[in-house]
Amino acid sequence: MAYWLLPRVEGVFHLTLDRETERIAPSIQLLKIQPTMMRVGRRWLFLVAALIWGFPGVVITSKGVAAYGSVAGEQMWWHLAITTVVLVGFGFMFGRVVARYTAHIFSRPERVSPISTFPPRGWLLLGIMMCLGGALRLAPFVPNGFIASFYSGLGPMLLVSALRFFLCFLAPPTKN
Repeated sequence: MAYWLLPRVEGVFHLTLDRETERIAPSIQLLKIQPTMMRVGRRWLFLVAALIWGFPGVVITSKGVAAYGSVAGEQMWWHLAITTVVLVGFGFMFGRVVARYTAHIFSRPERVSPISTFPPRGWLLLGIMMCLGGALRLAPFVPNGFIASFYSGLGPMLLVSALRFFLCFLAPPTKN
C-alpha cells in the first residue's frame, strides 16, 4: 500500500541484438532510467502538514486531559494556571512556525514530493520534539501534575496549528 512513497524506476528497456553477437547472446540496452518520487500538488503539502501536526496533537491532548484525573483538587488552580501559560507560550511559538512553513510550502515548485513539506530543519525539530516528549513521559521523576499541565497546553496548540494548515489546504492563501 505504501509502495507509492518509495522511489520508482521509470525506464525504457530495449532489447537489441548486435550484428556480431547476434548468434551468441542478445544484449540489453538501457535507454533511460530515472528514479522519481511520488509528486503531489503544492496544495496537498498543507494536508500533509496538518496530519503530521494533528495526530500528535490529539494523542498529547488526550494524555494531558487524562492526567488531570490524578491532580488533587486543592492544586487544580495551580495546574490550570500552568496550562494557560503553556498554551500562550506554544501559541506564539507555533504561530511563527506555521507562518514559516506556509512560506516554505509556497516556495516549492508546483508539483513536489510530500517529503518537502518541511525544510530539513523542520524535520529535525519534529524529531527532537518527539524524542523529548517520549523521554519526558518515561522519566520516573516527572510528576503526573506536570504532565497534565504541560500536555494540556501543548496538545491543543498542536491541534490549532494543524487546523491552520488544514484551512490553508481548503483555501490556500495567495502569495504576497
